[in-house]
Amino acid sequence: MPHRRKPVADKIPLATLEASITAYYDSLSDTEVEEDRLWGEFAGRELAAINPPRDPEAIVVGGVSHSTNTVSRSLSWFDSDI
Repeated sequence: MPHRRKPVADKIPLATLEASITAYYDSLSDTEVEEDRLWGEFAGRELAAINPPRDPEAIVVGGVSHSTNTVSRSLSWFDSDI
């Protein structure tokens, strides 16, 4: 049975990996950033269509379903200063 190789990420220090990822995203043009954003929205809609929220009162933000109770609790700190 062949020996499985470890993922490359296990061999690279975390700081080096983070720097590489940051450099990649910093190198993208505005057009590429917009294209990535559109693909992300498309993927979110497709995933939401395949896996609809279980909570009929859920709010979908960026393709991710959030319970209205969770959203209300998350935003309650914002209202407290008003």
